[in-house]
Amino acid sequence: MKPEDFIKAGYREHKSKSYETLKMTDTLLQKRIDDEIGKKFFIDVWVYDNKYYKETGKFPKDSPDFSFQPEVQFYSKEDEPMFNCMCFMGDKQSVEDVEEFFAELWAKMNLGYYERFES
Repeated sequence: MKPEDFIKAGYREHKSKSYETLKMTDTLLQKRIDDEIGKKFFIDVWVYDNKYYKETGKFPKDSPDFSFQPEVQFYSKEDEPMFNCMCFMGDKQSVEDVEEFFAELWAKMNLGYYERFES
């Protein structure tokens, strides 16, 4: 998997040197998840470029070129953050797997909207 797979699925790329000091990466991909009622949540995906670590021998040569750390902040009710949730992706997981995981969690826990659309 590559960062382009997320971009093709509607994620927007944010690059900042300030991310690098906080998360050891300069790239964050983000997508807003909506339904007809409103904004449910945002999925943030931190992108880690493993090429340097592979070249220096810190990672095995057969490691993937990129690693991804998806996370969201859920709301118990509008405008009230409840908790952050992150998952680590395996090599065989897809963008769709990540989105499905967070959508199922949101639905099963009966969580609130980030913001409702005006009606």
